[in-house]
Amino acid sequence: MPSAYPLPPTGPQYIRCQVIDKKYPAVLGPAYADGGQDSFVSTAAPSRIVWELEYAGLTQAEAALLDAHNDSCLDTHYSFNFTDPETGTTYVVKYLEFQRGTRAKRWLGKRLIRLIKRP
Repeated sequence: MPSAYPLPPTGPQYIRCQVIDKKYPAVLGPAYADGGQDSFVSTAAPSRIVWELEYAGLTQAEAALLDAHNDSCLDTHYSFNFTDPETGTTYVVKYLEFQRGTRAKRWLGKRLIRLIKRP
């Protein structure tokens, strides 16, 4: 497994990190005599979570650190540990998307990263 995702203080500072999608598994309830069945949404543990991290103003070294981590995961192939900065919970995730900023304006140092936790 590749190394854990580089969050501050050892990794670059993001300008935004938020959960953009969270899905909870359905739980089947009792069956009725007429063949119907209730279903409920479990709030115990989400089955899928998507985080979006946005970076801007990265130095070349900071951008290279993020790029190298993505490369070590073969983009979306290998999973790695990610600690949610808001909750402190560590999840095993994969890259869902990794966008590099435009090469024409290297000084911007932009990255937009989406990570996904699947069941």
